[in-house]
Amino acid sequence: MKRAWVPRLALAAMAAQALFTLDWIVNGFLTERWSFFDNTISDIGALEADQAAVYNVLLSLSGLLTLALPVALLLWFGRASRLLVAGAVSIAVFGVGQFLDGLLREDCWPTTDGACRAAMEAGDLSWHHTGHEIESVLTVLALVASTVLLALAFRRIEGWEDISAPSWAAFIFLVGGFAAFVPLYDDSARGVGLVQKLAVTVGVGWLAYVAGRLWSVSSSEAEDRSTELAR
Repeated sequence: MKRAWVPRLALAAMAAQALFTLDWIVNGFLTERWSFFDNTISDIGALEADQAAVYNVLLSLSGLLTLALPVALLLWFGRASRLLVAGAVSIAVFGVGQFLDGLLREDCWPTTDGACRAAMEAGDLSWHHTGHEIESVLTVLALVASTVLLALAFRRIEGWEDISAPSWAAFIFLVGGFAAFVPLYDDSARGVGLVQKLAVTVGVGWLAYVAGRLWSVSSSEAEDRSTELAR
């Protein structure tokens, strides 16, 4: 009976990625002086951003909904694969990180504000800004780890082997994207925001893809079971 929850959980996980993406796109457009090209997504939720309240609430909500995916994976596959369990845990860490992202707000915009960058390098910013920086690193690492762990896990699961290749592709793109992001961020270089958004979009797109596949398979099984019971 627990598997009957999987389609709903998978659907919630897909909705989470759509919500997060729409959140930063719409509120990014509405935030004054925020640049899609130069600012990071987190800047929308900073103390000085005029759309921060709406953005942060929706961000935290998307993080909570993302937690539906690891639960769905464990309900569907059980604990037969340690790699899959590790991948599910990594997604859970990412979801918790997104939730905390909406609470641990930046004080200012270190990507485009020179005074903010100087204060950050001097250690003069708030505890929640510092917490945001640390949490963001852990959240990104968890997302990257989930792609490679599930790529290895799906390769060994009958009927799911075809998801391994897209998972490896997501892993390679994320590693390359964030490897390019770090030096650009450290130098407050132009285009740092665009690089981050491309990498993040691939990451949440991959989560939505896995959730979509899980929803499709679990929904089909539920329909077959209903048909058998009706006979």
